[in-house]
Amino acid sequence: MKILRLYLLREQTYPFFLGIIFFTFMFSLGNILKLAELFVKRAVGLPYLLKFFWYMSLGSLNFSIPLAIFAATIIIFARFSVDYEISAISSAGINLYSFLFPLLIIGLFLSSLTFYFNNATSPNLQFSSRKMVTELEVESPANLIQEGTFIRDFKNIILFARKVKDKKIFDITIYKFNKGRELSTINAKRGKILSPQKGKVILHLTDGFVQNYDSSHPREYANLRFKSYNFILKKNPIGREKRALSKKTREYTLGELIREKRIWQKKGIKNMEILTEIQKRASFSFAPFIFILLGIPLGIVIKHSGKFLDFTILFLVIFLYYFFSIVGEILGRKFLLPALLWLPNVVFGGVGIFLLTKKVKK
Repeated sequence: MKILRLYLLREQTYPFFLGIIFFTFMFSLGNILKLAELFVKRAVGLPYLLKFFWYMSLGSLNFSIPLAIFAATIIIFARFSVDYEISAISSAGINLYSFLFPLLIIGLFLSSLTFYFNNATSPNLQFSSRKMVTELEVESPANLIQEGTFIRDFKNIILFARKVKDKKIFDITIYKFNKGRELSTINAKRGKILSPQKGKVILHLTDGFVQNYDSSHPREYANLRFKSYNFILKKNPIGREKRALSKKTREYTLGELIREKRIWQKKGIKNMEILTEIQKRASFSFAPFIFILLGIPLGIVIKHSGKFLDFTILFLVIFLYYFFSIVGEILGRKFLLPALLWLPNVVFGGVGIFLLTKKVKK
């Protein structure tokens, strides 16, 4: 029995870790666009990009682990079924529950790991990655200058640059205001960002002109040409206040969620956002165990050597699981019963136990 159990765990290991890599990569695809934007438009360095990508990839493990163990379970037990290994074990008088026991223990362990990722690691990493982008804007105002965009993050200034490459900017237009009235417009063919500091940045503009307006005669202006001109941009303090980072509900750790729950309870308010988030995380933490319960009988039922049906059933079940999760969340909010978020676990766990019991009896 010990040899059979080790064989089962060994066979499960390779597809599981392969699934971790695959699903983590799939969840990270959305972040690649963000990385491209940071690299192209904000000209951040490679270490920053790698750190950001690392945060986002680790933050998706709470989703990758359940899906990876489900895929591995279906694939391995489908192969066991095709090779008649399950039949051979049953014919030898070995109790299938005893054979599967270590895998169920692994499921509980992965559920505990997912619980930790859901309630500690993933929220912190999501907040840290969002904080990195925000701090990038605050610490280096130069990074706010994006090509083809009207930038309103500087005090009394609206800036537009048609092209930005590293610290060089081209076809620049700067509108300067006072109390909502336009005082001057600066146009320059080229510019360079000099000495970016916290809260301000100096633009060295070349080959351009300044139009100064008279507030008493709005249609009259003085046109002054220049070959070289240094213009100071100061970070808008109002904009900075708006960017003061506060955590979103999904970025709270479990301890912070419980603390928030108690604060609202003292006020006599049942905060459904907080209660729903707590139940959602607790429910989804059991997904690895539920997927193992369901994956074993589904894999045994699939008696073929091809992989297409395996993945069809895999993605269909995943879709249905998340569909029931959404339905549970909607019903929970409507009827003020966050416990309804356990609906997918009850449905799929029940189906898994029923099918597994049926197969063992055969």
